[in-house]
Amino acid sequence: MKPKTCFNILKEENEKNKLANTVYLFTDGSVNTTTKIGVGGYLICSEISNNLLESDVVLKTFQNTSSTKLELQTFLWAIRQVNHERKNVIAFSDSQNLISLIDRKEKLIKNNFKSSTGKLLNNAELYQEFYNITKGLNIEFVKLKGHSKMEFKSDFDKVFKLVDKTTRRALRTL
Repeated sequence: MKPKTCFNILKEENEKNKLANTVYLFTDGSVNTTTKIGVGGYLICSEISNNLLESDVVLKTFQNTSSTKLELQTFLWAIRQVNHERKNVIAFSDSQNLISLIDRKEKLIKNNFKSSTGKLLNNAELYQEFYNITKGLNIEFVKLKGHSKMEFKSDFDKVFKLVDKTTRRALRTL
C-alpha cells in the first residue's frame, strides 16, 4: 500500500464528509546520537490552522534511543493521547520506517520479527506494540518530506515543520 499524498487525503476526506470526525496527528523526533537522548514531539489538531504555535507541540525526552527508535516511541506515545472514539486519525511523519510498517506487517509477523539470519530485529517490541495499538483504528499514514523548501510546502508540511523545529530546539536545550 503506497502512502497517500496530502492532496489525495484531503480530497478523499472531503468527499466522504468525515472532516468533523477527523484528527490530524503530527509526530517527529530529534536525537543526539552521541548521548542517545532524544526529544519526541506531537501535535494533535482537528483542523489545520495558521494559528498553531510551538506551545501547541507536546514534548517528551527519551533516553537510550536512536532516530528510528525515537520515531516509533514518539508515535506510540502520541497515538495513546488521541481519543479514538468515532475518530478518523490521519498521522503525518517523515519517518519512512514508521510509514512502511503497514506494508511490512505480514512479513514481520511471519518471520516473528526476526531477520533473515534469525536475529531478533532492533525495535521488535516497538513494532509489535505498533501493530497492537493500530489494530482496529481508522488510521491513515501520510509521508512528508522533512526538509523541503518552504515555498513548496502544503499546510500539512507547515504544521509538520512546526513540530520538527520545536523538537530540534528542545533537544538543543538539554
